[in-house]
Amino acid sequence: AMKIIVLLAVLFAPFAAQETANAASPEENYAAARNAHIKALQAANARGDKNQEALHDRALADLDRAAPPSA
Repeated sequence: AMKIIVLLAVLFAPFAAQETANAASPEENYAAARNAHIKALQAANARGDKNQEALHDRALADLDRAAPPSA
């Protein structure tokens, strides 16, 4: 059983490394979240949503948490 586990680990290690290499950076994650919030706010504005200020506040809080660490 241990040989099988080691063999599977060796076989799948390159795939795990590839997945890690393709992971988005914190900056990319932040930009994606920002763009999603902008789209949601634009849609709320277009339909005349009365909760735009609350949506904006939630977006700011979310983006503050998602912000990449500063240098």
